[in-house]
Amino acid sequence: MRPILLRGIVACCLALSAATHPSFAQTADAAASFPNKPIRLVVPFAAGGTSDVLARAVGVKLGEVLGQSVVVDNRPGANGNIGSDAVAKAPPDGYTLLLAVDGTMVINPALYPKLSFDPERDFIALTRVALVPLVFVATPSLKANSVKELIELSKQPNSQLDFSSAGVGSAGHLAGELFKVQTGARMTHVPYKGGGQAITDVVAGQVPLIVTAFATAGPFIKNGKLKALGVTSAQRFAGSPSVPTVAEAGVSGFDVSSWYGIMAPANTPDAVVNKLHAALSKVLQAPEMKTRLEDLGALPVLDTRAQFAQLIHADLTRWARIVKEAKVSLD
Repeated sequence: MRPILLRGIVACCLALSAATHPSFAQTADAAASFPNKPIRLVVPFAAGGTSDVLARAVGVKLGEVLGQSVVVDNRPGANGNIGSDAVAKAPPDGYTLLLAVDGTMVINPALYPKLSFDPERDFIALTRVALVPLVFVATPSLKANSVKELIELSKQPNSQLDFSSAGVGSAGHLAGELFKVQTGARMTHVPYKGGGQAITDVVAGQVPLIVTAFATAGPFIKNGKLKALGVTSAQRFAGSPSVPTVAEAGVSGFDVSSWYGIMAPANTPDAVVNKLHAALSKVLQAPEMKTRLEDLGALPVLDTRAQFAQLIHADLTRWARIVKEAKVSLD
């Protein structure tokens, strides 16, 4: 028998053996029947913050499309690392997903030298779900009504201007530090363990200023409990077009927005990943979801898996540079 023909027969036999192997068959059956039980969507921050609000909005609609409930599971701690690590170590079957946040996925690697997970190795990037501009918001009593006045106020003798964020290394924290580098503003960061409590204390007057997402600050801006000074994105936010950008205030090139996405543990079967991505596509392209996210201060985003993975790779480099320039550390 010719060697080429023999190799072909052997290859066919091996393929047939693999296809009839119990574990292969079980995996295929599991993928075909996915999902047949509730899905857990882990939010690595406390309830009440932007990530939690977005997860619940997307989770409800995702559950409707998939025909199974999507249960939001808040796992706060270590600036999102605890919840993210739990998903990295979860069974790769599609029943445990992560509401991924740029702060944890692409900023924390520059801050934690011994991170317990690798954003590119340990996860499958499905898609971003929202892009959220950040905004400088202050208590009504703060003697600054614009970004320019904020800079001037911070430089006054004996000025002790604090600003809060969702935590050390969060997008709000880094936006504030970058603002200090580019303007010379003197401000002291007050970190919290989540955006919910951070903004609650600003509303209560415990801290005069916060850099946070429109999704978190929007309701307080609308009811007059907080005032918006400037948005951090390159363009004004369509949901609040009267709020100028930081760049418009003279801080040239200032552009920081936060993204939120859905990720699964590495090695989740392609069939399951494809079903999840298809379902998320339906959710994010629905007109009612677009309206819902915009009402929350977010812009809906739908990526291919490759696009999201490429963004994460690029952002890891970008934020490592910003962390170094701003001299941010956990000490």
